[in-house]
Amino acid sequence: MNISTIKQFYSDSPNAVVALDMHNNIIFQNYTAKILFGVITSLKVLEICFDFDICILNEEDILKYNPITAILTAKQKLTTETRFQISHNNFKKLLINCHIADNFKLLVFNDITEKIEYKKIINNINNLQKENKKLKKENKNYTELKKIAEEQALRVNLINKISASITDKLNLNSIIQTTLDQICQTLGVYKGVFAGYDRFANSFMVKHEWNIKSSQKQGSYNFSQDVVIKEALSINKSQISTELLKDDNNNSVPRPRLVTPVVYKKEILGLLIYWHINKTRNWHEEELHFVEGIAAQLAVAINQAMLFKKLETQNQELETALFELKETQAQLIQSEKMASLGQLVAGIAHEINTPVAAINSNVELTNKYLQKLLTVDHMPDTAKNIVVTIDSTGEITKEAIKRINGMVKALKNFVRLDEAEQKEADIHQGIESTLLLTKHETKDRIKIIKEFNEITPIKCYPNLLNQVFMNLIINASQSIENQGEITIKTHSDTTHIYIEISDTGCGIAQKNLNKIFEPGFTTKQAGMGTGLGLFICYKIIEKHKGQIIVKSQPGKGSRFIIKLPILRQDLC
Repeated sequence: MNISTIKQFYSDSPNAVVALDMHNNIIFQNYTAKILFGVITSLKVLEICFDFDICILNEEDILKYNPITAILTAKQKLTTETRFQISHNNFKKLLINCHIADNFKLLVFNDITEKIEYKKIINNINNLQKENKKLKKENKNYTELKKIAEEQALRVNLINKISASITDKLNLNSIIQTTLDQICQTLGVYKGVFAGYDRFANSFMVKHEWNIKSSQKQGSYNFSQDVVIKEALSINKSQISTELLKDDNNNSVPRPRLVTPVVYKKEILGLLIYWHINKTRNWHEEELHFVEGIAAQLAVAINQAMLFKKLETQNQELETALFELKETQAQLIQSEKMASLGQLVAGIAHEINTPVAAINSNVELTNKYLQKLLTVDHMPDTAKNIVVTIDSTGEITKEAIKRINGMVKALKNFVRLDEAEQKEADIHQGIESTLLLTKHETKDRIKIIKEFNEITPIKCYPNLLNQVFMNLIINASQSIENQGEITIKTHSDTTHIYIEISDTGCGIAQKNLNKIFEPGFTTKQAGMGTGLGLFICYKIIEKHKGQIIVKSQPGKGSRFIIKLPILRQDLC
């Protein structure tokens, strides 16, 4: 045998083969050896990765002794099992054979790792099977206990579901239906119902069903006619009977029936009624206790849900009363403000008109005498100049008096104390009066743009509409920090007039748009607003059978659109 024959014979061998010359120099590695060991040039590199699972008696040889050295120096044919270390914690079990032919030594490494592991697994399986047989022998009721445990697990799961329904939902219909569905599925019944008790009719009406078609619904259960129900309620325990029910083929089939009362503190709430799928099957005592326990828990849940519903109703009534209280408060504040404003305007108008009339009279008298002085002959030029100057100041005084009278008139028009009843009014005149009175808010800072179109006079409360205009214009001016614009547009169609007041202010956040007309709501700082201005506006427009709509975008301003009907009718 030569090296060529060795290569030809062992190149594709599934075992790792390493050929050595008689001086233990490596002259050939097959493919499997290269995969397992890598390319090796010396046995020393390979030897350090092997060890024996035995004790070497000669202590002097311990450090240099290893499986490959042992098999190469053995005087007889030797096959040895050894461990080969691939990485830090990774080992393979190898079986090493050494063959000597002519001038060559062949080391054959057979990987037996998987065989050893397989044997261990087979041994473990055999041990487990023996243990399993032993356990089954020791426990004759194993299957029965397993079945009971599974049933108890299902029932515990059912109780948890019902408890979760009670805790999470507090919805009476959902709680009852969940309970009925879960019990029917757990017990494997044919059909099931929950019948609620009507204390006035002294009867039970089916409110929830399981696996019952509309054509098969049971209707009402009369308390006085059903002996089984009467007996179950008298002792508050489940009662068993048999009842004829039509099956899916419209045949009357007797079904074992279980009636369980749902009672909370001696108050009848309803009945749980089941018909078993097996017409010859008896109800077990354990099942009866289970259903009765669920019925008791259901009774607590129903009572809790009824209390919750009652509490919700009371909360709604309180919220309604609170809203009505806020609305009444706002209306009282509005009435008080208007009454106070009316008294104030009346007093101011009287106090201003009296001295203004006196000043006006004095100015006219002074001008009359000044004109006579100008006709005097030989008046010195200096005196003449003084007379002309005084006469010109009189004209300025007249203009000032005219402006004061205009302000008083505008104030009276705004309040319109003499117009408590509805009447036809010029909307443009009301807006102009409002702008004159709010000029201090906009002067030298905000440009007022008026785009008035011809609109029909409408029947309204002018003083109330003026209050709306004032609130919207002041709010618009306060939303503009520095310079800006307020645009007021009017137009009409065949049925309505429209007043639009828009600004270039800070705008309103989207989340607040649905709340700005609520009483007490304000986006202003504490102490800057009562939150009643826009609510009052809303109620005034509502009183006029109209609408007020807001459109806004933060940072770009707001637009309020007032829509008032032209149709002349009495307003409430």
